[in-house]
Amino acid sequence: MSFRSDIEKILAITSASVTDTNQIMNDEHARYQTYTDSLSLASPSEEHELIVAVLRDPDSVMAEAAVANHIDRQASILCSRSSYSAWTAQVVDLMSQHNFLIRRMEEWKLFKEIMEVGIGNVDALRNASDWLQRKVSQDAVSRAVLEKLAEIGRTKRVRNLASSRLKHSN
Repeated sequence: MSFRSDIEKILAITSASVTDTNQIMNDEHARYQTYTDSLSLASPSEEHELIVAVLRDPDSVMAEAAVANHIDRQASILCSRSSYSAWTAQVVDLMSQHNFLIRRMEEWKLFKEIMEVGIGNVDALRNASDWLQRKVSQDAVSRAVLEKLAEIGRTKRVRNLASSRLKHSN
């Protein structure tokens, strides 16, 4: 498929009212917005086709950012660990060539596990990205989780945030 046909397909699938395909093709900011809007509006049957088309974009960094935004949105919508894991199982193959996206999905799974049951695998949390450690530090309510991050957090920011939240939870 050509870049133009991918853009036209994305616009058609989501019934976008954009009329200037050339503008979208030549403006990565407009494309990013189109991609994120389209992915947020896609039905489950359209989602796979859209993800594949977005990831074919010549600007791979922007395309991955748009799909990462979709992953984050799905993680917030699919609240339980099991529902999110079921969704990732359906789309993981579409992203197999995109290590950042695979890692983001895996880290959301770890986040959901920690929020639901606590830290099962300390090494997984220790080796998690700064993004995940910050997110857990901000959102965790478990004293055990915050204590562990205050101890093993990779950055001073994570350790301080976890420590501060522990002090203010008393």
